[in-house]
Amino acid sequence: MKYINGNVSIRIFRITFLSLSIFLLMILNPSILIAQSASNGQLERNYRELKRLSNSSAWQDILIKVDHFRELHPNSKYESSVTFMAANAASNLRIFDVTQLEAGNLLLKFPNSKYIDDVHWLLSDCALSEEDWKTAEEYLDKILSFSQDKKLVNSAREKKKELREFLDLKRRVKIGKENIGKETVTIGVVLPLTGKLGKAAELFLH
Repeated sequence: MKYINGNVSIRIFRITFLSLSIFLLMILNPSILIAQSASNGQLERNYRELKRLSNSSAWQDILIKVDHFRELHPNSKYESSVTFMAANAASNLRIFDVTQLEAGNLLLKFPNSKYIDDVHWLLSDCALSEEDWKTAEEYLDKILSFSQDKKLVNSAREKKKELREFLDLKRRVKIGKENIGKETVTIGVVLPLTGKLGKAAELFLH
């Protein structure tokens, strides 16, 4: 018991001595504090620049700046926000593999992030672009079930309605009960299609 208590005392002494040494070093060498302050100031400036680019819809610039930001500030307190900005920028540029990568990272690393609902929307959009209707609807359902953002919920409800109508139309066309007309295709506004459906969507858009 004395041996254990002695080890504990030695550890406490070492920790106290180390803390005191660091404190004295910072007092005797104020450049350490200045460097830390400068680093924090650069972090804030670089983050504000990313926010400015996001508000300006400068999507390509955001993707470039995000990489630079992460090199300068790895694992910063803004990483969740930066990850979402990267995913959103990639989505607007229709670079869906990057969107899925960034969105997946955010869901994995920051499951309680305030951007979770928005990430579900982005992933739904990715699934629609790949004509993965089931996955798209699952992400929309997550928004409808858990989001407190009324505007986003309404958008998700409307998109799910359009998707259901489109899938019903697709089914009826497949069994030969209805021709696709310019006035009946609405889902083409929100996603690219292929084949016969793609041509109909293109006619609708033009």
